[in-house]
Amino acid sequence: MFPKILLSQDFRRGYIIKNNKDSISGLVKYGAKKKNTAHCVFKEPGKGKTTFSPNDLIAYGFYGDKQYVSMEIPSMKGKKVFVKVLSKGPINLYGYRDLFLVRKDSLMELPLPKSKTVETTSGMRTRQDNTYKGLLNFLVSDCRMAADDIRYTEEDFTNLINNYNRCKGVEPIYKKPRPIFKMNYSAFAGYNSSKMSMDMYGPVTFNPSKSITGGIALDLSSPRIFDKMFFTLEGWYVKNLYQSYTKTTKGSEVIHSDILMDFTSIKMPVGLRYNFMKENNTPYIKGGLTLSFLTQSSIKTIQERETQAGAVSTSESYGGYDLQKKPKGFWLSIGYNRTIFRNLQMFTEIRYEQGEGFIGTPIQSFSQVKNYNFMLGFRF
Repeated sequence: MFPKILLSQDFRRGYIIKNNKDSISGLVKYGAKKKNTAHCVFKEPGKGKTTFSPNDLIAYGFYGDKQYVSMEIPSMKGKKVFVKVLSKGPINLYGYRDLFLVRKDSLMELPLPKSKTVETTSGMRTRQDNTYKGLLNFLVSDCRMAADDIRYTEEDFTNLINNYNRCKGVEPIYKKPRPIFKMNYSAFAGYNSSKMSMDMYGPVTFNPSKSITGGIALDLSSPRIFDKMFFTLEGWYVKNLYQSYTKTTKGSEVIHSDILMDFTSIKMPVGLRYNFMKENNTPYIKGGLTLSFLTQSSIKTIQERETQAGAVSTSESYGGYDLQKKPKGFWLSIGYNRTIFRNLQMFTEIRYEQGEGFIGTPIQSFSQVKNYNFMLGFRF
């Protein structure tokens, strides 16, 4: 639900061309492949949203990006749809969802490859029906080109038709297709304030642990589908020192206890990131789940017992608490990202995290933590 809501708000600078050939600039909804071929949602400056069907427009597009034109596809029995323009020239190439079309003298569909069973001397065998290759071979034969090695993909078709159009003296306006997958890496450091509370033998509140932390992160996106949403995976090095003082009465004794807990862990947040604007200069939000791995721990308790007679005794003990070595939690953050040099970006981020602490068992947690983080980092 959350990604769908964000997708529905993605409008980019573009244009529409009406049936009377009037061209209007504005904002066009940047939807998924299926929705882009069904309708166009347009915002004209100073007006609200308007939805256009393929019967209402000649074309629409995004500046510096994709263009769609309205046409009737033979297999759609006269119904108009929006098709993506992939190449223009002596041969035009179009894409409609998973289907591709070409126009030389007339519009022609390139049949999807299908597997069929045929009878051979060795028995029944499955073969690939690549009728589209024969059609392409016929269309490009006057340039002594062949489509025998062409896969049924946008990239292969676009390269073939662009090369044919070059052969005919028409240099295509090259638009490098957006990658299907893109990875961004980042390194960061920050300030961490962590509050822990424990309820094992009774409620205990610890003083906040304040420390410097750092880590690395990986963002994975699909620019060809939606370039504002990222899957994010991070690795943090975290060191926390919690301290608490309690005073209890046992019989005639007053017991003063100082508890010091020192934890070192590797934390791995995983979640989603959404950019509100273009990646080079944008605020963003992130959120997800986190899993920590306890790598080192030290727990020390100093007790001072005071009797009614004024006698005081002091003792030290170590351990004495069950440890939960893989506590879980959730996190939310807001940040700002800006390009400072070519592909190098700088970001700042504020994050809130809540979850289980390290005191507990795999079945039951006896502690809870709330973390507040301020981070600075570089992304590339």
